[in-house]
This record gives sequence, structure tokens and C-alpha cells, in this order.
Amino acid sequence: MRRIVRVGAWLAALLAFMVGLGLFSSPERVTASDDTVTNVLQPGWNLAGWTERAAPVETIFERIPELQVVYSWDADFQRFRLAMRTDSGGLGDLRRLTPGMGLWLRIGGGDSVTWTRPLVREASVARLLPGWNLVVWAGEDGAPANDAFRPIDDVLVFVSDADGRAVRTLATGDAVWVDVDTAREWDQAYEPPRIEFLAGLAPHQEREVQDYVDDVVAFYFQRLGFRVSGVEVRYGDPQFFGCAGAYDAPVILMAACLDVFAHEYVHAIQEYLVAGGARPPLWLQEGDANFWAALYDDARGRRDYARHLREQVLPQARSEGFVSRGLHSYHSYHIRVHVLVKREGPDALLQFYRRTSVLGDWQQAFEETYGMTVAEFNVLFAQEMLLAPDDPTQACPGDWYEPVKAQPGPSEQTCGTIQGVVTDLAGNPRSGVEVGAIRGTIDSHDDGSRDVRQTTGPDGKFSFSVYEGSYSLSLVPVSLAPDLWPSSHWYNSQRVLAPTHSLAGQVSATPHPEELVVAYGVIAGVIVSENGRPVPGIHTGVTDSRGRGQSGPAPGAFQHFVGGETYVLEVNCAQGTRLGWYGGEEGFVRFRSQATPIVLEDSDITDLSITLPAGVSCE
Repeated sequence: MRRIVRVGAWLAALLAFMVGLGLFSSPERVTASDDTVTNVLQPGWNLAGWTERAAPVETIFERIPELQVVYSWDADFQRFRLAMRTDSGGLGDLRRLTPGMGLWLRIGGGDSVTWTRPLVREASVARLLPGWNLVVWAGEDGAPANDAFRPIDDVLVFVSDADGRAVRTLATGDAVWVDVDTAREWDQAYEPPRIEFLAGLAPHQEREVQDYVDDVVAFYFQRLGFRVSGVEVRYGDPQFFGCAGAYDAPVILMAACLDVFAHEYVHAIQEYLVAGGARPPLWLQEGDANFWAALYDDARGRRDYARHLREQVLPQARSEGFVSRGLHSYHSYHIRVHVLVKREGPDALLQFYRRTSVLGDWQQAFEETYGMTVAEFNVLFAQEMLLAPDDPTQACPGDWYEPVKAQPGPSEQTCGTIQGVVTDLAGNPRSGVEVGAIRGTIDSHDDGSRDVRQTTGPDGKFSFSVYEGSYSLSLVPVSLAPDLWPSSHWYNSQRVLAPTHSLAGQVSATPHPEELVVAYGVIAGVIVSENGRPVPGIHTGVTDSRGRGQSGPAPGAFQHFVGGETYVLEVNCAQGTRLGWYGGEEGFVRFRSQATPIVLEDSDITDLSITLPAGVSCE
């Protein structure tokens, strides 16, 4: 607010000084209709407005031969931009004229000049930024100021005309100074999207489409502060299949699919912001549209942005390539825009498009907005994103994955940590153990999915960044025998390792976690027929002194991951038929009473051997 007051005082003093010296006049507005505005410009300085479509600054010098100098006001930087007449056109940093732009015009000579120009719909939409804005009134001719400024009354600080006086009525084509304390779009004649249904729908289906379109527009209006007026939607276009669409200003073409509208409407926003000027490249346009559409889905609870980015967008972006130019590289485009958003925030995207409109050069606008050239950004992108390996230990979005939320609310979650060390029963670290975590409860069917996973190194440690909550911790000790039974076992604080989901204990993810110690021993060996070959259909199981155990297939070899206890080893068929037991040096025995106890204390036992006698099989 302090910056606005300082600039406002300076501007007010300048206006008073110019009025006192008679340095400018208020041009006489002769006529205004639905499609044209005419002013009579006096010799010297005049304040008027550009009401036609965007054009290079040379255009106004061609239209008004007596024009010597033109100034515009850059609300983004709170400063003037200048263009002076030269033999070849205009010289200065004002390069483009956009609809609704207020202009100071210096007319040479001693005669007045009549200036007639088109009045386009785009001129009635003023994009106000905090501080002073110099804009055109393109609404109803003779509108009372109280009525005209009511839509922005909550952010309005002050309004003045060319003479520095308060405004009472507004004539179409007038340029006025507007001071606001918050960014806001001042749409002087907003028209909501109009939907044309190209496929036969029931009334309730048409209402569903209308409600969705209205909701998307409302979301962007709430998030961005403006709406695009006069958009036409053609729903059910037969030239599109699946969930596809296209934007052909001002028309959004859609198949019979709602989801595409949130993406295509962003293209209407882009067109609106650049005011028909030079468009950025495809990667920026489409990445921008994907980014905002994903934020819409996140805000409406349809799909979590961070998870979508981590599990779908980023992996597919890497498969599409670093510098992707194909029409099917939207995930790569999305990631590039996401990197920009994480550096400067989503509002910088809007600043970029506005600067592109003013400068007419998207690369210069990019450099002014992000403080680096596009080439420098490509290097940053390669180093930080596509060329960096994915981190499977990060389920919580953290600094990289989490977008700036449109509306913070109770659904946001706090990040926590699960950490610990995997050891043998003597306390020595175990490497090569894949530790994974699944949030919440689990059933008895393991589909192999984990929220996060990590393979321990020489120190046996693991650490996950996840949302706060309760997790089941799985372990796959693949380092001992990578090709043998790579199924999960489950950590349980009471049992150390549990063989099934139902026995799995829960661990908590918190901001300051205690280090878990996951210690287990190994019982492993081989089981073959008399000819030394694996016996099909064989399972083994271990049972402790309290009758608790685990089992699994044994295709020629077996291994069990258990706590320190005394066990017996059983040999079964897959369908549950018991064949016998491990009997020490004898190997295979028929009865439980003959089984040799296996005492697991501080060392693994991995050299057990069982040879099945002839005639003992599961066939």
C-alpha cells in the first residue's frame, strides 16, 4: 500500500502541474456508436484511448500524421512507456497498442485533428493492477460514475479524469486514471459463455454441461480475478473423438466430454491476455493449459494435483523427452510450466502474457518476467527436472511437487517422515532390502503397489517423506536370493516380521519420528528330489513355539524372514497336503515329533537341505 500512495501522490502532482501550465487538453468527444469512437484532438497533449484491436505502435502514427509523441502507462511497473515518431515509425519502448489502453498524445502544429477509430468489445475489459491504471471506458455512453465503478468498488482507491478531477459521468471512449489496491478485472459489458449443443441431449444432460461450464468459469474468475467475455462453446462436435477439443477464438470446440473445457478455456484466457498479439510457443500454451486444468481438478476434489504430477505427468514427461516438439508431448509441456510456477508462482504466468501483449515479443516478456532467457531456462529445466532421477522415497509433495493452492482449506495435509534401520538379529545393518509403505489399512491381497519404497544401502537405513498418518511397512529382502520368492513381509512391532497383511502392524508418519529398528533373521535352504531336481508344487512353512508361522512356495529353494525364536519347518503341497518335516541331518521326516527344532538367535541359518524320498511328491 505504501508504494501505491507514493506513486499516487506523484501522479496527482504531475497532473496538477500540467493542468496549471496548460500543457494538455481534454479532447472533445464528437461521436460514439456501437462500433466507432471519434475525438477532436487539440494541439499539444491529449488524453484519449485506443479502442480498436491490438496493433503495432506505428499504426497510430500512420492514422494521425500530426502525432509526434505517444505515452502509455505500464501498470505492471507503474511507469510510462514512450514512442516517438521517426521516419520509419515509432522509436521507444512502447511497441504495441492494446484494446482499452489509455494514451497521452502530443499533437503538433496549430490545428485540431479529428480521430475516428473502431470500438471493439475487447476495449471494454480493463485489467487493473495494484496502483494506478490508465484505461478506457468502453461501456454505456454517459454512464454515471457510481454505476460504472460499482463492480470494482471494494478495491477502488481513487479515480480521476485527464484534468485530475473526480469523475462524475463517463462518455464512451474516455480515458481515466483508476487507482486500486488489489488486482481486478473491470469488465464493463461481460457476456457469459454461450453453449450450442451439436448432439442430441436430454434437458438434464444439457443442464449438467451448463453447470460444468459455469463452474470452470467461476473457478478461474475466483483464482485469476477475471473472466473471458463472449466465449462460444460447441458441445458434441462430431469431428472430435473421445475427450478432445480445440480453441478457435472465440469458439471452444468439444467432443461430448466435459473434462476438456477446463483446458480449452485457458486458451481463451491466453488469447484474451495477449490481446490478439504474438502467441508464445506451443509448449508454453499447452503446458499452461494443462497446469491450470490440473489445478481445477485438484480444487474440486476430482484428482490430487501432487499425486497426478508424480505418478502420471512426470514419468510420461521423461518418456516424451527433454525438448519435445510433438503434438503428443503435453506432459512434458506441463512439467516445464510447473517449474516456472515453482520459481515465481502462478501469477507470474499472467504477468508474462500481459507483458507479451505490451511488448509484442514473448521471449523478451519471458526474460522480464522470470529473470532469465529461454535458453537459460532450458538448462535449468534439464538440470533440475527431466535429467534428474525420480525419488521413490517422496510421497509427500514437498517443495517441488506441491502447487500453490487456490484456496487453502482443511483438506491440505501435513508432511511427516518414517525412518529406521534394517538389521540382522545381532544388530548388524542389512543392505539390499526393499522397504515400502502403504498408507492406511491393507487387505490380504498384495498388488505390489507402495506409496513409497527404498532399498537399503550398507548402513541399512531407510527414510520416507509422506503425509502424516498411519502406514503398513513391507520388506522384501531381495539381496539374499533375488530370484527366490520376492514377495513382501510385513513389519510388526510385536512380531518383528509378519508373513501376512492381517498380522501387519501400523507405523506413524510424524514431523519428528523415532527411528524404527526392524530386525529379522533368515531361515533358508534347498528342497529337491533324489535326482537333485526341484520338486513342483512344494511349499514350506515355519512355525514358532506359539504356533504362529509363515509359508511360501519353494521351487527348489526356500527362505523365511522371521524374528529370533525356535521354529520347526514343515513341507507341504500347494493345496495344503502335509508331506513331512525338516529333521536335521536326516533331512526329511514324516512326523511332527521327529522334526528338529531350528533355533534362530543372532545368526542367519541358510544351509538347510531337504531331499524328498522317492514317491513323496505333490503330483
